[in-house]
Amino acid sequence: MYKTVSSRLTAQFNVDGSHLKRYLDRSPIITKSFCEDLILHDQILVPTQDYLTACGLILILGENGFIELLERDKLKFIRTRSGFGFLSGKGPAEIGIFGDPGNQRPLDSPIEQSASAGLSVIQGNIKNKKKLHELIVQNSVPIEWSAILEAIKKESIKDLKFTQTWKPEYESNNPNYILLPKLADNKVNVQVMGSKLDPQNRISDTLLALTQYNSDLFLADKFNCQNISPCYPIGDLLEIKKKRIEQEIGDTENLWFLFEVNGVPDLSQLVLSHELTMSKLLKVVTNKNSIDFRKWFHENQKLNEKELLREYLEILKQVPITQKLPAKSLRFIVTTVLGFVPVAGQIAGFFDSFIIEKLFKGRSPKFFIDDITKATGSIKLHRDRDAHH
Repeated sequence: MYKTVSSRLTAQFNVDGSHLKRYLDRSPIITKSFCEDLILHDQILVPTQDYLTACGLILILGENGFIELLERDKLKFIRTRSGFGFLSGKGPAEIGIFGDPGNQRPLDSPIEQSASAGLSVIQGNIKNKKKLHELIVQNSVPIEWSAILEAIKKESIKDLKFTQTWKPEYESNNPNYILLPKLADNKVNVQVMGSKLDPQNRISDTLLALTQYNSDLFLADKFNCQNISPCYPIGDLLEIKKKRIEQEIGDTENLWFLFEVNGVPDLSQLVLSHELTMSKLLKVVTNKNSIDFRKWFHENQKLNEKELLREYLEILKQVPITQKLPAKSLRFIVTTVLGFVPVAGQIAGFFDSFIIEKLFKGRSPKFFIDDITKATGSIKLHRDRDAHH
């Protein structure tokens, strides 16, 4: 089973509660990221501090589609309780934990309470709050942000020292801290992940991005995931991790390159909340062709575009001659070799649907690409919807 920790599908927490709106504003990006994760993995694990992430996915994927994903065990949530942020001001700066001592806020409360609070935000847009709540709780696994931070804090600061935002004067005797100028008002400042993160120019943002990335790696290891789908691509930010990133998550851009040259529609334009869209998509990504494609892609995803295309074309050349023959000729050959006598209609239909489709179809990635192209051709796109307005 191929699994991924996908923080790019997370509505990153913000203290003003605006993370759901920002998430929905990025619907095309979320849609494309979700489709990629769904095609390449059997299960998607999404970290979330509160459950506005689940609310965003319900609104983007549609209530029925969201329910089907949970019931099929395709989607799960890693509930990372409490908040994490960059703390600075009075003394040494660090990545630290903040929360409600009474554990009443959605960020800190038990999973059942937090999920209920999240769903109440969109209760006007859902029909079956009780079922959604039950499924979300059943498909959530808990972990404390404090436990994550304990495992990755020192490594994140080590990584920080190899970035362009690091300066020698930030060095501290304690490997958990960095030294920054104290604020004039001597107040503690807390900065969290947000839409205006600038990790290439601000050291606080650099450390936040590194902490998020290292937390993905930690969660992937803890929950036996082969891949991560990180929130921020930090290959350009951190050269020392670049080889590690490529080795562990590969280059998923190759997927879109392969789809493009085969004429697959832009999946970011899918209206996943449309009544039958998710069912059609799930049917395609759970059949045998998708399993074969997933295996082939993961075995070759470290190749560059030209190498991947070369591998793909080589497979196309290997399509057996039986697949190039007309159905009637193939049926005649098969029945003759196996000693069967074809009976008009009855046997012909059996051989066309079983022998030709099953025995001679092979395991080429082309068959899944054919499936996804055919399916998306009948699925509602945003541009189709917009054309009617």
